[in-house]
Amino acid sequence: KDITLFTRQLATMMKSGVPLLQSFDIVGRGHSNPAVGKLLLDIKSDVETGSSLSQAFRKFPLYFDALYCNLVAAGEQAGILDTLLDRLAAYKEKILAIKGKVLFTVSSTKTLAEAVAVMTEQDVGSLVVFDKGSMVGMMTFREVLLATQKAGAEWQAMPVGDAMLKNPVAAALNMEMDELRRLMVEHHQRYLPVMDGTTLMGVVSFHDVAKAVLEEQSFENRMLKNYIKDWPEESPA
Repeated sequence: KDITLFTRQLATMMKSGVPLLQSFDIVGRGHSNPAVGKLLLDIKSDVETGSSLSQAFRKFPLYFDALYCNLVAAGEQAGILDTLLDRLAAYKEKILAIKGKVLFTVSSTKTLAEAVAVMTEQDVGSLVVFDKGSMVGMMTFREVLLATQKAGAEWQAMPVGDAMLKNPVAAALNMEMDELRRLMVEHHQRYLPVMDGTTLMGVVSFHDVAKAVLEEQSFENRMLKNYIKDWPEESPA
């Protein structure tokens, strides 16, 4: 989320004609997250000592993935850095929106019948289960089917807390899509709660991840095509 906001701010300032180093200084010193502010000032320092922006970003892979760095490098070489940053910001905002979708919750003391009614009415495949204000599990139609097999005709009266997936694997807000996909496959979990520290931000589904991966591939292809199209012509020898 912080990197998405930074990308948008940097793109806006550069498109307005503010020099790169001055843009970093403004964004870094005014950032609400002190750790990210320090990160940006460290990157500015690297650029001041001769590193390209993409080289400086590559030193912090936790914040800037390979796609991000490669596209920034392409923008630098083609002289369209402000345009690529603008497109990167739009792409990251779209991915962030996928992770932060509206979520629906249910108490662990509710019955399965009540949980299924909510899922059907809201047309969702998962509910986040809460108990005393904290997330304690996930309820999906997979858990409903398992409960039906276990309890037979009495499944509707079973408490959600007895049927839910306890202590589900959670995703961090800044987690990349490839990592989300790996977690889902490894843990056979089609829905992941998205956490920002201890705060629940949303739920991401396997469908969301597959869609985002396709978006990423399409985005990278479009950027490469634009990069080739906008490459400056060489001066005749």
